Amino acid sequence: MINKTIAALIPFLLIIASCSPRADNTEEKLQAGTAGLELEFIKQGIPKQITEQNQLYGMIELRNKGYYDINDALLVLSLEKDLLEIDSWDMPETFRKNSDNTVSFSLKGKSLSNSNGEKQVVTAVINSREIDETRNKIESIISAAACYPYSTVFSGTICIDTDPNNLRIAEKTCETRDILASSQGAPVAITRIEQKVLPGSSSSNIRLQFTVYAENKGRGIIIDPYRYKEICLGKNIRKQDYNSLIMESFEFSGYMYEYGEDYEIDCIPNPMKETKDSYYTKCTLKEISSIPKSRLTFETPLVIQLSYGYSTTETHEISILNNEQEII
Repeated sequence: MINKTIAALIPFLLIIASCSPRADNTEEKLQAGTAGLELEFIKQGIPKQITEQNQLYGMIELRNKGYYDINDALLVLSLEKDLLEIDSWDMPETFRKNSDNTVSFSLKGKSLSNSNGEKQVVTAVINSREIDETRNKIESIISAAACYPYSTVFSGTICIDTDPNNLRIAEKTCETRDILASSQGAPVAITRIEQKVLPGSSSSNIRLQFTVYAENKGRGIIIDPYRYKEICLGKNIRKQDYNSLIMESFEFSGYMYEYGEDYEIDCIPNPMKETKDSYYTKCTLKEISSIPKSRLTFETPLVIQLSYGYSTTETHEISILNNEQEII
């Protein structure tokens, strides 16, 4: 099902796509780049060394640098429990603690009022346990993983050539071509769209097939958008939980595809097929929805939405010292 936030944007994107390109358009600038959620430990807020039976503050900065909002994301803090334990959390009011080591949160994406996206800081108060008295120090790792559902939306203009064999005398108003793109303000980018004309239900009409290619350009991992929380928690992991990139919707000139629904277009395979360095699917107009050749060649907006889960992880190394040792 299409995300409500994205669904609300589609009419706006269709209008943008139908207009001539404007390099200085502010919305176009916002809907650029390949970042999503950025997660990092604040270096000034977490030490590299701590003595046993002491307390530290693990400050984590979360920023949504993508174009779209992040809703109901999950932050998981993993510790070596025989060395460290979480005492409490200090977090914004909009965040919600689920368990000792997990927090749910939402962050707004880039906007006209905040071109860098929403940023929040959450702090885990962590206690160090007593270590073996025969050891001067023990090395440990604190790991923070964030998993969230996200979307990529491409909007542009395509040419529908109803006379691919040039049998008509009438001059064509546009020319069919492949579309190349680099980013849409999300870690997964639609990079190429190839268009092909197929025979229709009769000799008097045609069908269209679009091959859509996408790439993971972020630093994280694509995961199943419907199981992102279970994956983040390491519960019942399956092979198909990874690289699950879904063609959520595909729309042009009133013809529609929506994941799980029956409309005028089929997109197969879905989830998209993974190759060595990209993903692809073919979206084909059904025979029953063939376009009459009598219709003149025309331009029309194209809007594509991909849905996926995304996971990003950061780690921090820390030394736990025997009380008799001095912190350097």
